[in-house]
Amino acid sequence: MGSLICAGFAAIHYRSYMADAGQYIRASEMPAGTREMAGRSADFVNRYPNDPRAHLFRAIYFAERNSLSAAEAEVQTAMSLAASDVAGGPVRSVARALLAQLLLARGRTTEAKARRPRCAAPSWVTCDGSWSSRNCAVRKGSS
Repeated sequence: MGSLICAGFAAIHYRSYMADAGQYIRASEMPAGTREMAGRSADFVNRYPNDPRAHLFRAIYFAERNSLSAAEAEVQTAMSLAASDVAGGPVRSVARALLAQLLLARGRTTEAKARRPRCAAPSWVTCDGSWSSRNCAVRKGSS
């Protein structure tokens, strides 16, 4: 009985699911690496303006060029779009981490701390605010 209900639900909503699928970057188009991701970001945003990943890719593009205001705007757009997306959890997590780094780089430390990801380093670890986690260290006196 449950499988019949599920099949009926899928049949009723199939058209809307297919229409929505056209608004997202296809798996076959997904970039292989960060360089390609950033390089194709303008095209992705133009073709898929409702896909939060496109805006996240664009934010990375701007961050790499030290255009922090533009990167922050794209991250905010990505987070807004991902908030209404059932599968937006991973995008929200990455966007939140990137936003915290951008705010930190712009000297907005209090906002950065409030936005840091829930999986952020424990309080006994300090970071210098750079993009690399290699610049983190355990505070003296902590074990």
